[in-house]
Amino acid sequence: MKNHHKIKIKIIRDDSISEGFATYLSPSLKKDGEAKALLNIEATFDASVNNKLNVKEFLIENIMHEVGHSLEEYFNLEFDEGRIEKILEKYQKKYNRSI
Repeated sequence: MKNHHKIKIKIIRDDSISEGFATYLSPSLKKDGEAKALLNIEATFDASVNNKLNVKEFLIENIMHEVGHSLEEYFNLEFDEGRIEKILEKYQKKYNRSI
């Protein structure tokens, strides 16, 4: 049987985040064995309404972004916003989504 590695990722609501809609708490995975990200639900919903975005898609993309950072930590990669944004752009293009 193959040895499967598991990553536990915890998304924590924190509407006090002032920069962006979510943030990854590095090095939470290495420190606690659990990747943690904060998500500003209020700002996500406000931006969705104000910019006529699909709130579910915008929420998914914000979470995907932070999951990407948790994988960077897991694989000992340098955090790279550009790499994560390119991955999200591919997702958006493939599924005809845009934020």
